This record gives sequence, structure tokens and C-alpha cells, in this order.
Amino acid sequence: MKGIKRIKNYLYLIPIAFMISIIPFIVYLKKIHLQKFLLRYWTGAKFNWDYFSYYKMVWILISTIIAIILFVIYLLKRNNLKNTYYYIPLGVYALFIILSSLLSEYQSVAFLGFPDRYEGMFTLLSYLIITFITINLVNTKKDIKFIIGSLLVSAFVLSILGIFQYFGLDLFRTMKGLLLILPQELHTVVDTIDAKFPLYTIYATLYNPNYVGSYTSILFSFSLGLYVLIKDRQHKLLSGVFSLLMFATWLGSRSRAGIVGGFFAIILLFVLLHKRIIKEYKYILGIICCFIIVFSIMNYAANGDLGSELLSLGRETELAFGEGEVSNLKDIKINGKELSIVTETEKLNVVVMKNDNLEFYNRAGEKILDSYTKYPDPYESNQYVNIIELNDKQYKNYHFVYVPNKDLLHLEYDKLFGNRRMKVNFKVTPTGFRVMGIKKHLYKLKEVEYWGFENKERLASGRGFIWSRSLPLLKNSFITGYGPDTYALYFPQNDFVGKLKTFGSTLKIVDKPHNLYLQIAINTGIISLLAFLSLVISYFFSSIKIYSFSNFDNIHEIIGASILIALTGYLMTAFFNDSVVSVAPIFWILLGIGISINLKLKKSNDQDLMT
Repeated sequence: MKGIKRIKNYLYLIPIAFMISIIPFIVYLKKIHLQKFLLRYWTGAKFNWDYFSYYKMVWILISTIIAIILFVIYLLKRNNLKNTYYYIPLGVYALFIILSSLLSEYQSVAFLGFPDRYEGMFTLLSYLIITFITINLVNTKKDIKFIIGSLLVSAFVLSILGIFQYFGLDLFRTMKGLLLILPQELHTVVDTIDAKFPLYTIYATLYNPNYVGSYTSILFSFSLGLYVLIKDRQHKLLSGVFSLLMFATWLGSRSRAGIVGGFFAIILLFVLLHKRIIKEYKYILGIICCFIIVFSIMNYAANGDLGSELLSLGRETELAFGEGEVSNLKDIKINGKELSIVTETEKLNVVVMKNDNLEFYNRAGEKILDSYTKYPDPYESNQYVNIIELNDKQYKNYHFVYVPNKDLLHLEYDKLFGNRRMKVNFKVTPTGFRVMGIKKHLYKLKEVEYWGFENKERLASGRGFIWSRSLPLLKNSFITGYGPDTYALYFPQNDFVGKLKTFGSTLKIVDKPHNLYLQIAINTGIISLLAFLSLVISYFFSSIKIYSFSNFDNIHEIIGASILIALTGYLMTAFFNDSVVSVAPIFWILLGIGISINLKLKKSNDQDLMT
């Protein structure tokens, strides 16, 4: 009878276990026809080929619905709802997600999400609902072992898949792997599909190496916490091996955001568990040596690039607090039929003359055009392109091609920053120059409002540019925001000068802020961000209060402290990464487990004080 009852208890937890362990593995192609207004924000065709997000979103919703049904049954049988403050911020956040969606200008996106992301209202509410249910359903050691065990098995498999990718053995580059993720009707063209991810980089099944960074900032931090706290030698050895796998995946993602988040989690681990670390110093030194060996092997395999990736964190710090390497491009201005390109060292003016020929002048107004050289157009027969040669060596890094029959001026500039080349097309119209964006749409250049990050647009792989243009959006998002996952529709995509300075192209679409906190504030409002912060900060300080005086002699304290360290890693990574369907469910479920454990330990501690 006890065995049957135990199985019944596990049934309530199956949707949670499924979400935390199986959903990260879901990869399957979905062809999605894009609505007309979305085509302005899409560089591809009229439809989106989604492998990594759509079906994850679908199964998150299905899992949540099943979890709700089972939870209602649970309440009807036991009528046991925990009493806690955490419901308030969860409820406030949920309320403003709903309000933001209902008031959004783009409700179809707000409800289901932006292409390749799918974190609309239904997905966000699923996160909060599953957290609420987890708080109430996870009570016993067996409940914790079932959910955490599911996560660890899943992470083990995912890390093995990722490590194989790092060494060039990618399942999704093989015929069998592709057949697994393609619908039957596309099996005949499987040999024409090629993965775009480079060697010595892990993306696993999470779509983007940055998301692997978010994932492993959780799992690596969590496994280290277990390694330090577990006393049984056999289980300590297993947790040590698991930590090495997570460490390898953490490094192999090459996500600097994930690495930064992981380092902050490790700092908290040392502060919180320093007494245990000192006591277990032999084990700590042992695993550090193993980490060094793993890093050396992976760095050697990647011809030293992995070490260079870590060293680049120093260059990011230099850019953040010093001059660093900034873009040589300072501005591009269009005044009718005159185009001005201003760099760190010179100014170049391009003028459309009355005969529609182009003339080039330096800062002093001197003509510097040497000649037009005609070449056959490689794309159209019986047409010619003009290669423009400037006779001033100061402009040797400028390369112009003019296509007369299309009135198209193509510019490539060699020294944007380092050896990065800038590429941009201009159209000569009857009223003057226009810059060409995605799908060959033409735009005037406009001044775009930005807050901060002057000459630091390239900070953190372009996040300085993205953040500086995102912050002004907060002026109109205090109460409800613009709607879940609608960020890309309101970001100033027409800031072409900023995009050229940062990315060297006007064709880049910014679809996310690369910062979880900005993402929440812009999409669902600053009030919803305050609710989220209230939730996680309350959890953090409650945890610190509990675990600072713990002996860590039971599973609740060991798992609870490890979850605290893991979620710290995720929340620090979130300063540089967004919430995504591949990783967010893990964060929200672990938060639910962490809160449940804290409530249990607090109740136990209060009872001890009363006796």
C-alpha cells in the first residue's frame, strides 16, 4: 500500500519533472508563416523555420495544463495550501503580464510570443503557475529526490551531447540526427541542411550557446554545492564527476555571460560554505586540479581559443571602465543628395551631381575621385558595376561600388574596429540618399534617443548599444509595458548608425535586450519587474538567513543551499542574457523547490526555538 501511495504522490509531480528534464531536449522543425507586420523585423523569407523554441513552448503549456488539473485533484483530496508571502509577488507579476497583453498593440505576439522565442503571456503565466504548484507539491525528501534526480539525469545527457559537439561529433550534423528533428515531408531534402554552429562550441539542444551558459550557470553551481556539502564519499565522487561534466559544458558554451554568472555563484559558495570548504580542503583541491586538466584538454583541442575567450573578459572590463577598443566610425549624415561619413581620423563627402554622377570630397572640400572602373555585374548579364577608386591614401580603407542601373552605392570600410569590416548600401533616389535596411527597404537617417554607453556600444558583444537604446523605452512602460515578447517591435531598429558602429551592418535585427531585467520591465512593465525582484530578493535573504547557520546534515539543507547558489548564478547571468523557453522553466521550478524547502526549514527552526 505504501508503494502505491508513493506512486500516486509522484503522479502529481510528473508534469514538473517533465518540464525540468524533458522539455530542454525538445528539438523539432516547425514551419511558421509570419504575419505581415512581422516581416519588417525578419531578415528571412515570409516564414520562420523554428527548431528549438516553438515545440518547447507548446509542451510547456501542455505540461502546465496537466499540472493544474493534477494540482486541483491534490487540493480536493488534501486541502493543503501553504500560507506564504511569496504568492503576492507571483500574483502581482501575473496580473501585469495579463494587463500588458490585453493592452498591447500587438496582441498576437503578446499572447504567443515573437518568432524564435515564444515567451508570450501564456508561457510567462505557465512559469508562475508551475512555481506556485511546485511550492505546494514538493514537501518530502522523496519529492525533492524525484524532481532533482530528473534534472540531474537530464543535465548529464545534455552535457554528454554538448561535449560531443565541442569535439566535432554533433548529432545534429549527422543524417540520423537530422531525421529525428525534421518532419517526414522534409526527409527527402535532409542532405541539403547544414548546421551553422562552429566547432568547439556547445549549443546542445538549447538553440544558442548563450543559453547553454545560462543553463550551466545553474547546473555547474548546483553540482558544486552538492560536492562541497555531501558527506558520503560515494555520493561525493558522483557529484564530483557530474561537476566536471557541467564545468566542461559551461566552458564549451563559450558564453561569457554564463561564465560571469558562474563566478558570482562560486563567490557566494565560498562565502556561505567557507567552513565546510576549509574542512573539506583536500576534496576541494582535488576537484580544482581536475578542473584545470579539463580546461587544458579543451583549450588544446580548440587551439588555444578557449583561453582567449576567457582573456576577452579582461578586454570587456577595459572597455567598460576605460577606453578599450571602440568603433572608428563616428557618424553618418545624409543631407539630401550629400552623404557624409565621419570617422575617428577623417571625413568623406559623397555628392550626387546634376548629371547623377557621384563626386567624392575630403574634409577640406578637395575632390578625391580618381576614376570609375567598369566591371560586368556578377548578378545581372549586360549590366555593369563601377569600382570607385579614390586618389587619397587617407581613404585607402574605403571601398565603393556603384551600380548605375539600380542607383545603388555599396560601401565597405575596412577598419571599423580591429580588422572588422563595415558593409552598407545606399540608394540614390530623386530626393537624395537613403540607407538600405532589411529586405531592401529604404530609410532616412534619424537621430535616435539613447541613455549612456557613449563610445561603449560594443561592450559585452554589442550589449552596450542594445542597452543604451533600450533604456529610453522604460519611459512608457512603468505600468503595463508594451506586451510580452514585443520588445523587437519597439526597439529602434532604424538606428542604422548605431548598428554600423556596433555590428558593421544595417541588417542586424535586435529581438531581445540581452538582459532579463530590462526584458521584464519593457515587455510587462516596471511594476512587474519590481514584483519579480521582490520575489527573488525575498527568497535570497530568507535563504541567507537560514543557511548561514545550518549544519547541512540533512537533504533539505543540502539541496536548499545548492539551489540558492545555482539561482544566484542564473540571476547574475541574467544581467547579460534573457529569459528563454529552453532554460527558464528550470529556474522557476528550482525557485519553487527552494521556497518550499525554506518554508519547511523555517517552520522547523521556529518549532525548535519554541521547545
